[in-house]
Amino acid sequence: MPTMDVRVTSRNISNSKFQIVHLNIRSLLHHTDELRHFAVQSEPDIIVLSETWIDYTIMDNEVLIEGYSVHRKDHNHQGGGIAILACDYLCTKPFSASNGLNTSTESIWLEVSYKTFPSILLLGCCYRPPSSPPISFSLRLRLLSLIRRM
Repeated sequence: MPTMDVRVTSRNISNSKFQIVHLNIRSLLHHTDELRHFAVQSEPDIIVLSETWIDYTIMDNEVLIEGYSVHRKDHNHQGGGIAILACDYLCTKPFSASNGLNTSTESIWLEVSYKTFPSILLLGCCYRPPSSPPISFSLRLRLLSLIRRM
């Protein structure tokens, strides 16, 4: 069974720690129980997943973690796929960041806010499958620089 790679980022926001975790999950279905245990033990605010390896045939409730909402971008072929899980106390709203770009990278963008922290955090997960040309990721980075100017 594939293993998970974990990266944790913490920031202080309004005197409380806000934790975002990235996991290269390499099959969400095979690691759902481990992910649930990790979420209970670590209590991250947001979990960003790459290489979920799931498609439209998998329902949200099969991979849902109690206390989190899930936002997915499934890959229609073997491998790939990304997801963002956000704690239910956060307000999340999908953000369209494609701006007409048609690239082979996968991305999800969310506007994230919290009732006691009115500023909006723009959070994105981008994944470039190994089979896609590196230029597609460069286009996403260029798009990100445009978003930063908004």
